[in-house]
Amino acid sequence: MTWIIIATFSYFLLAVTALGDDYLLSGPPEPKSYTFFVNAPGILLLLLIPFVGFVMPNQHQMLLAVLAGGAGIMACFFLYSALEQFEASRAIPAIGGALPLFTMGIVYALSKGNINFSSKDLIAFLLLVVGSILISIKRGKTISFKSFVFSVLAAFLFSLNFVLIKSL
Repeated sequence: MTWIIIATFSYFLLAVTALGDDYLLSGPPEPKSYTFFVNAPGILLLLLIPFVGFVMPNQHQMLLAVLAGGAGIMACFFLYSALEQFEASRAIPAIGGALPLFTMGIVYALSKGNINFSSKDLIAFLLLVVGSILISIKRGKTISFKSFVFSVLAAFLFSLNFVLIKSL
């Protein structure tokens, strides 16, 4: 039953983030520049290396870190592009609905099918995903293919980012 509290809280944080993104993107910044300014401060973390117990990662860890970082940056770009093309109240739930599907698919592929779910877990998972997708659909309004592609790419790249970071 703890999972419902965690899922609800995560959707609350997702909504707060969507409102912030909607507010920030209502102005002139384009997705490319916004992605740069959001992700560029991360390089400043290199300045902390002398003050923490930093251990140089091996080549495999470095490759995973670079891939995870690249996926995260591209995911941000597609998220901001989707928000530019699409209402935040439609794009964010679409991304939020597709994200667990891609995450489960990537983990399933990497674990070679070694995941066990109970029927209750699968039903709860599917209800959350379907609910998120239904929120993003509005009667009488069509979703442009371009905004749909941006939302799906953002969800896939965020999922890839999460899985790669977890594997570090």
